[in-house]
This record gives sequence, structure tokens and C-alpha cells, in this order.
Amino acid sequence: IIMIVQVACFATMTMMQRQLKKYPPLTLTSWLFCIGAIANILVVLIMPGTSIWAVAMKSIHALRESKTFVFGLAYAVVGMSAITYTILSYGSRHLESSVVTLFAAAQPPITVAMEAVLFTTPVGIKKQVGMVLVVVGMYYFTMKSTTCSVEVQLGNVNEKKQARILPPVLQEKRS
Repeated sequence: IIMIVQVACFATMTMMQRQLKKYPPLTLTSWLFCIGAIANILVVLIMPGTSIWAVAMKSIHALRESKTFVFGLAYAVVGMSAITYTILSYGSRHLESSVVTLFAAAQPPITVAMEAVLFTTPVGIKKQVGMVLVVVGMYYFTMKSTTCSVEVQLGNVNEKKQARILPPVLQEKRS
């Protein structure tokens, strides 16, 4: 259930960003982080046996004791969250929501490739096939047009015609 709620919230956020084009991407990201902080505080308040003070003290202790924790936290906040959501907001201003969220599917193949390069982790045949399928699916969705049947009525004559429908990315490029 948590995953379904997360996916629904992500889809809603992506669609709402498209409607908020007048605001800069960094402003939208700041509001997103602010709302996330408020939601996290509410979760801490609701959970039995925890308090904001206890969570704050554990966080301060972890920051003092481990440089790895500090660098990991900084990377997660700045690299993985702030930059990613700012780019997502920017992309939502220029592309359809379906195209922006489609590229979230590129994350697993990129992660596997980076893991193989940086940590020399072997990439098995299943991962290779999965990476190829994801890339081909993304290419097919964004670059290939599809064909459908359309009924056209001219006066009293009905005709069935084949029409080429382009994905939103290509429609924006051609117009």
C-alpha cells in the first residue's frame, strides 16, 4: 500500500508541476522540501515511542561521530534530492508529464552501469537484458510513432482511415 501511495503522490506532483510553470524550478523544489519536512515531523509526532527531541539528538550524534554519515547525508540531500527534483521541475515545464516520469525508468539501468564501472560489479545476463528492454521501451515510447484506425465521416460516407499518432515529445518538436 505504501508503494501505491508513493507512486500516486509522485504522479500527482509531476502533473501539478506542469500547471505551475510560472514559478522557477528551484522555488518548486524548495516548497517540495518544506512540505516533506512538515510531513516527516508529523510522522514523528504520530509514531508511538518517538519524539522530535530524540530524533534530533540521534541525528546530531550521528553527524558528530561519522564523517561517512555527513557525506552520505549531504549527497542524499543535495545530489539525489535537490538537484534531481529541480531538474524534474524544469523538465515538467517543457515536456508532458508522461514523458518526464518515463525517464524515471532509466534510473535502474544507469545505476547498474555505474555500479559496474565504479565498483567493478559483474553485470549478469538478466540485468543486461533488463537494461536493453528498458532502453528500447523508452526509445519506442519517445521516438516511434504509432498507427491507429480512425473513422471519418464526410457527409453521408463513412470511411476507415489509418492515422499516424505521434508521441507528445515529437508533437512538440514539429509544431
